[in-house]
Amino acid sequence: MAGLLRLLTGTLVVTEENCVAVRSGTGGKIVALDRGHGWTARVEDGRAVVRDDRGEVFAREGDEVGLGGGTSGRTVDHPCAGSGVVFSVDNAPVDE
Repeated sequence: MAGLLRLLTGTLVVTEENCVAVRSGTGGKIVALDRGHGWTARVEDGRAVVRDDRGEVFAREGDEVGLGGGTSGRTVDHPCAGSGVVFSVDNAPVDE
């Protein structure tokens, strides 16, 4: 995954298209997420919850997050690509 060396920080949100995304801390841009292999997202107690590949809670809708990864052409056909940029997330969270 050449070129996937960015840090995306912001608030975990769900778009009108029901895509898990991050509202960027810089400028408020909405960036849809292509989560890492084995990661899941579902609604629990009325909020989206993202779990990692071990089933552990990574973040809940409204949480501040930091994600490593980047953008690439391979996400053009992603179901959330219509909402703009899709950020491919590496499997490891990033501490700021």
